[in-house]
Amino acid sequence: MMSESAVTRRFWACGELTLLLGVGLALPPVLPVTAQVDPVGELRRSTDSQVEPARPTRQLVVNVKDVMSVVLEEGDELRINVLGDPILSMDQAPINKGGAILHPVLRELKVAGKTLKEAQEMIHAILAADYLVDPSVTLTIIKYASYEFSVMDEVMRPGTYSLARDKMIDISQAIAMAGGPTRVGSSKVLVERLENGQRKTLKVDISKPNDVIVQPDDRIKVGEKFW
Repeated sequence: MMSESAVTRRFWACGELTLLLGVGLALPPVLPVTAQVDPVGELRRSTDSQVEPARPTRQLVVNVKDVMSVVLEEGDELRINVLGDPILSMDQAPINKGGAILHPVLRELKVAGKTLKEAQEMIHAILAADYLVDPSVTLTIIKYASYEFSVMDEVMRPGTYSLARDKMIDISQAIAMAGGPTRVGSSKVLVERLENGQRKTLKVDISKPNDVIVQPDDRIKVGEKFW
């Protein structure tokens, strides 16, 4: 059993807490946290935050006719033809996440960020230095990497769509891919676009001619007519 003095102290402590709450003492808010475990197993906490997902930055191919000036990217697929040498040639040469082609003889060929012409000249120089005398090399793009965009809210088929990066469409065509606006869908749409790491919002009226081209990772939002 507690002594009389202990009971008295407990009574006064409870009385003080009741008094503090009675006069409107505001307790500090509890922030939502997520538990994370680092590589060495220590538990640490951080407040929730929204971060843009890391994904490759796609560039649209503006001029497909001038193919030798196209800058190569991860996901593009090439064909390497070395005249008279099937061992050094490759029918399918995809560019991996590291920006390289993995060649069975030449090993890793870093081509992402180079134009098709620059990549062809690089392979020619490697072959001329160590393998062949005056090699004839032709590099061809057989498949372009794809980019994604989203069409959401008041459309018939909301979702994420993808196109090869040599295909360009405007906002109206993108909404048409999603089945067009619903019965209450507005002709005034918002386009959230990632530029230099920041989201920007454009307003587009699809009832009028427009030349706003869909860009990789665009979010196209069709609202209701009353807004």
